[in-house]
Amino acid sequence: MQPFTLISYQHDIIQRLAESLPHGVECWLVGGALRDDLLGRQATDFDFALDSDPTPIAKRFAFDWGGTYIDLDPGRRQSRVVMSLSGSRYVLDFAPLRAATLYKDLELRDFTCNAMARSLRHPQTLIDPLGGQRDLLLGVLEPCSEHVLGHDPLRMIKGIRHCVELNLEPTQGYAEQCARFRGRLQDVASERVKAELGRVYAHSQVSLGVQLLRRYRLLDDWLSCGEIQPEATPVNRFIAAEKHLEEIVGARLERRLDEWWPMYALVRFYASIRSGDDIGKLTNRFRFSRKAGLLFQQLETLDGLSLLPEVAKSSRARALWVDGLGYDPLAGLLYLTSLPRFARIDLRLHVSDWLAAQVNGRVPDLIGAKALVREWGVVPGVGLGRGLKMIRHDEICGRISSPFSLDEIVAEYFKKD
Repeated sequence: MQPFTLISYQHDIIQRLAESLPHGVECWLVGGALRDDLLGRQATDFDFALDSDPTPIAKRFAFDWGGTYIDLDPGRRQSRVVMSLSGSRYVLDFAPLRAATLYKDLELRDFTCNAMARSLRHPQTLIDPLGGQRDLLLGVLEPCSEHVLGHDPLRMIKGIRHCVELNLEPTQGYAEQCARFRGRLQDVASERVKAELGRVYAHSQVSLGVQLLRRYRLLDDWLSCGEIQPEATPVNRFIAAEKHLEEIVGARLERRLDEWWPMYALVRFYASIRSGDDIGKLTNRFRFSRKAGLLFQQLETLDGLSLLPEVAKSSRARALWVDGLGYDPLAGLLYLTSLPRFARIDLRLHVSDWLAAQVNGRVPDLIGAKALVREWGVVPGVGLGRGLKMIRHDEICGRISSPFSLDEIVAEYFKKD
């Protein structure tokens, strides 16, 4: 058999599959792996279309090479094999042709850049009836037909993701279909929409994605405020802040609060849509996790924050100010950089002071609650919490500074009736 020449074909998995095909069975590599090859990108997910039921072939391949076989849709004879090679994880999806011929099958796909194929038996020929390679070279995203986005409305948002990830510009044909079919997005499962949006908002070129989502009004029916923010400046400020702090808190920014959504992507999302949208409805509409919902509630509260960071003059005051930003102080601090009145904040200084002052993940109170109850006889309850909060506020504002007497502070903030 002639060796494969494309990047995807150069590793053992594709070679093994090609060599294991039964006589008379035709198998084509289709979709994103070919697109990524043409762009010089490494592919780890592969889609295969066969001219017969691929189920026995996929099962046998998984058994022979130590992969895991998964039935995706037995009724449609769609399956998946997950396997590892040289420390990398590969996903191979198998499906029969969806039409009488390969050409007809490719015409049913979403965008021309995903509608190319190569036969595993004859890999030297790129099968490209819709001009996907040409469109990639021109840097444009072109639907395969004039109704294809209406067949699965999620493809409109998937197209935005392609533009962001592959640096493509939507064509007039894409724009026209968005205008005709965007109302159908309301019928798509929330989880599917959320997953695609998560990949857009987690990408480094998210500003482009936000602009395109607004241009084609794809989320208008999903947001009670009616539209995404009219300009990308808040998101751009936030991205600049992320880069500034990446060395210090990179792992914290990557923490996932929802599937497909690292913390920083959720904050970007809120910064782009915050104009008047009901946070509870937003969380429910997209079926965000409880943790994501708590983060949104925190950011909504910060929109009205009146205690500016300039009042905090000492390192402990700055640490307390950050610590008081709510559910996730780091997320809150980064979000505030998207607001004009906080744009000049010294992020590195505030985060460094906050991290240095932490004990078990929190900046400790000047006097602990247990000590107040045990040593000063303060009664547990609402008054105790209120007094501790007032002490923190006054420390931030510089009203309490060294030297100080703990007895005097207790007498001042926990006066007995």
